[in-house]
Amino acid sequence: MLVEVDIVRQLKEKNVAAFGWLYDCYAPSLYGMILKLEPDNSIASVILEESFLNFWLQIKSYDSAKSRLFIWMVKITIQQCKEVLHLPKEVILQKLNPKISFRTGSLSIR
Repeated sequence: MLVEVDIVRQLKEKNVAAFGWLYDCYAPSLYGMILKLEPDNSIASVILEESFLNFWLQIKSYDSAKSRLFIWMVKITIQQCKEVLHLPKEVILQKLNPKISFRTGSLSIR
């Protein structure tokens, strides 16, 4: 089993096998999250593909002191959803977690 520090190091070295491991490990979870926002499989697949391309291109900017790898990946995936679906961040977060309610100037949890 790879440790997150090792996988990040290998990804920053552009190790293709490490990227394959990353995809195998995290794609199902990220795809499920995307499907909550976009039920069309073809569009969701494009968003997932673009997200992984961004992971590959942006891995050098990943800082483990700021977040775990998966959280960093979720943030990039949410950004990709915003770009493709043209949805405000609040709508995306509401669809991902319906227990959170966004109102102007406030946040409440149901």
